[in-house]
Amino acid sequence: MTIYDLLVDLEKLIISKELIISAAGAHQKYVTYLEKQKICIKNKTGGEKRKLLTESVEDLKRKKKHLEDDIKELNKTSDDYSEKTGKVAILA
Repeated sequence: MTIYDLLVDLEKLIISKELIISAAGAHQKYVTYLEKQKICIKNKTGGEKRKLLTESVEDLKRKKKHLEDDIKELNKTSDDYSEKTGKVAILA
């Protein structure tokens, strides 16, 4: 069987109005499906970005809190040492 034989057989193919309508409907359903998938992916990606940003903000808040606690502790320690050195200086 050659390509020419297949082309001749294609000429015998009957394309009815029902077949055209069915194909058009199937194509429209497929296009709608693809649009829905694109929207779902876009929403999912947006949600993931929002989640990552929220986690990043929370992480920065935790780091800020730790740094503030460290600063308070260092200030307290330095005040304690300065009081001790002041007392030592008075005794000497």
